[in-house]
Amino acid sequence: MSIFDNLNEIYTLEATDRSATDEEIKQLQEFSPVSLPLDYIGLLQESTDVEITVENGKLIRIWGISGMNGVIELNDAYEVQKNISNSLVIGDDSGDMALMLLNGNEGFGLYITGFGDLDPETAIKIAPTLNDFLIDKVGVENFLW
Repeated sequence: MSIFDNLNEIYTLEATDRSATDEEIKQLQEFSPVSLPLDYIGLLQESTDVEITVENGKLIRIWGISGMNGVIELNDAYEVQKNISNSLVIGDDSGDMALMLLNGNEGFGLYITGFGDLDPETAIKIAPTLNDFLIDKVGVENFLW
């Protein structure tokens, strides 16, 4: 099931780039301290550098894997795993909020926290999965604050 084909009506797909290669996905799996969920891998196999707007105009960006604006480089640059060892930032809100996969206080899932406050105690769980968030709009109210 394609996330893009089943996006909830509150979301608009604005931009996408090429699909990730098998080698890039393998590289990300080796880098990541958390197991990559199948829906996230499926999204990367369809497209990288995804931009989605919410009906109120807020932007969701899901980064590519490598390169200047890729997950691996940006997690290193922001020292994400140094601050939250059991996480992987996969995107942002085009501002100061990080969108991450995290084994947090409420279990594994999609969380948001400030780049300036990379602390698992202040991370807010949005949804259990990307599918829940983007298809069933679970937790969108937590993203829009």
